[in-house]
Amino acid sequence: MLFKLRSLIYFYMYPYTFLETSDGTSIKQEGSLKNVGTDQEAAVVRGSFSWVDEKTGEKFTTNYVADDNGYQPVGDHLPVA
Repeated sequence: MLFKLRSLIYFYMYPYTFLETSDGTSIKQEGSLKNVGTDQEAAVVRGSFSWVDEKTGEKFTTNYVADDNGYQPVGDHLPVA
C-alpha cells in the first residue's frame, strides 16, 4: 500500500497532517489552541477522514471538530440525533 504523509508545525497550532493511501483512504487534521493564556484555554482539532467501500466503490467522508464541547462528527452516512 502506498501512502503520502505531510505534517507541518506552527506556533500555537497542532501539526497539520495529511495522509492518503493508495486504496482511497485519507485523513486530514489540524489543531490550535483557543483562549491562549487564559483559564479557558482549550485545544481545537478539525479534520476529516475518508474511505472507499471495496465492495461498492462508494466513498464515505466524516468531518469533525473536537474541542471543549466534545467530539462532533458529521457525515451523510451518520445518523443525526
